[in-house]
Order: sequence, then C-alpha cells, then structure tokens
Amino acid sequence: MTDTSAAARVRSLLGRIAGHVLLFTGALLTPASLWFILNGRIGVLVVAAHLWGWLCFLAGLSLIYSN
Repeated sequence: MTDTSAAARVRSLLGRIAGHVLLFTGALLTPASLWFILNGRIGVLVVAAHLWGWLCFLAGLSLIYSN
C-alpha cells in the first residue's frame, strides 16, 4: 500500500530538494579543495573541506534516489 497523503508528498519533495542542495554543494566543494591539494596547499582545513564535499555529494545522491 502506498502512502499518497499530502504529508508524504511534501516530505518526499523536501527530501529531493535537500538532496539537490547537498549534491551541488559537494560538486562545488570537492573540485575546489582538490585544486588546493594538487597545488601543494595541503592543510587540515583543505582536507576537511574535500572530505566534507564528498560527504555532501554522496548524501545528496542518497536523498535524491531514496525519495
């Protein structure tokens, strides 16, 4: 039985929106931090931003495809 209530549709829509926000945040953070890493500016914050970018990207994909 599928839940077609308004609350379920809103929850699904908000999940997709949040997924796209996370996906694009990760898509911006990951290459930007990789550019700093490849230019020899390896620091704790750059590595943390790179890992955070991947986390955002993967969480975004998960939210998009689960809703």
